[in-house]
Amino acid sequence: MRPSDALQADRMRACVADLAENGIELHYADDEEIREVVYDNLDYFQLMLGTEAEPAEVVALLRDETRGFGAQLV
Repeated sequence: MRPSDALQADRMRACVADLAENGIELHYADDEEIREVVYDNLDYFQLMLGTEAEPAEVVALLRDETRGFGAQLV
């Protein structure tokens, strides 16, 4: 069973925070840099997301999160 979109967004938010803590800041990454991080770390993203997501799906989720679509406004 595929996790809900909200759960996927929460999990991707956790991935972005985890990567930032490890020196990989993606909020200012361009599309090529995002694709590179996803392909280099696909197993990590699949584990964190709890699915066998295809790279393109992970790229889309990560792009949405780092472009502010997943960020909560304060």
